Amino acid sequence: MDKQSIRELQGYLRLISAHYQNIPELKPDGYFGPLTTKAVRIFQQDFGLPVTGVVDFQTWDRIYQVYLVLLHQQKPPLNMPAFPIPGGVLKQGDSGSYVALMQVMLNEIGSQVNNIKHISEVGVYGQSTEDNVREIQKISRLPETGEINALTWNAIMRTYYAIIQ
Repeated sequence: MDKQSIRELQGYLRLISAHYQNIPELKPDGYFGPLTTKAVRIFQQDFGLPVTGVVDFQTWDRIYQVYLVLLHQQKPPLNMPAFPIPGGVLKQGDSGSYVALMQVMLNEIGSQVNNIKHISEVGVYGQSTEDNVREIQKISRLPETGEINALTWNAIMRTYYAIIQ
């Protein structure tokens, strides 16, 4: 596994550990050391997989499935800003502080999730922002429009807060 994949795995396990106390909390650092191995072994044991400490396809798939279920069950943090454009959307061509806020969060998410690419032009909703929004929508099982409505806003916020906690 490369460093980015390990970091992504650790991010998934970090959220899972918040709900399963016997799984140690990991800091996504990209290093598959003893603590990551321990977390994987405990996950495998708790979820009826062969206990090897190795992340094979079956283990990765099950970790990701559990992560998605828990991600969707999470309540947004109390300090999460509500969608600022009731009944509207943020879309390609838009600009401003709300777009910049989403891009900063998407960049942070991208530091943990392989399919989210770094956005270099912050404040302008361009193609890279739209592509990343579609990826978040896909992960969150939302319609893949590439536009940010209230549901997508909340999905980005939940994912961001899950990563930084």
